[in-house]
Amino acid sequence: MTFEQDRRDTTLEDSPVTAASDETSPGLEAEIRALLAEQDRHWRALDMRALFRMWDPAEAAPVYIGGEYPAPIVGRGELGRHWGRLGGRITMARTLSTLAHISPVARDIVIAVYLSEWEFETADTTLRHTGQDWVSAVLRFTQEGWRFIYQSESPTFNAGRSALDAATSRAGRDDD
Repeated sequence: MTFEQDRRDTTLEDSPVTAASDETSPGLEAEIRALLAEQDRHWRALDMRALFRMWDPAEAAPVYIGGEYPAPIVGRGELGRHWGRLGGRITMARTLSTLAHISPVARDIVIAVYLSEWEFETADTTLRHTGQDWVSAVLRFTQEGWRFIYQSESPTFNAGRSALDAATSRAGRDDD
């Protein structure tokens, strides 16, 4: 079973995406899901440059708020250094992003909330880091499609069994 097929096993995946209004189109939901799937693919490939390119280059002051930093990352230069630091440390990554809510703010601006499940291995330890975060993102539609301009992560508390855990369990059984 592939990592993508395991997405169907998550509780959120079976739930409809909530929307701020009935005017949220299924096409918009599909576009945001595709953006999140692209992000997951770039993480698995350890392609930090591609992850950086998912941020709108026209935004002079993008904001990333992550638990690994004592303060928000603000600005394209700081964001580029963030991706550079990660590229030098992470040796394995798997992420699974499950869209939970979208709210169009303007024709070209959407707020998205999704569950991010992640596993990382780093060069400085043999331990595997795992977790789940709720992510709030502000996305802008550009000529290249939807791009991030703001992202904030919040740890989850008992969001349910991880789809990544389920994938790992199944992979172990498949090897028997």
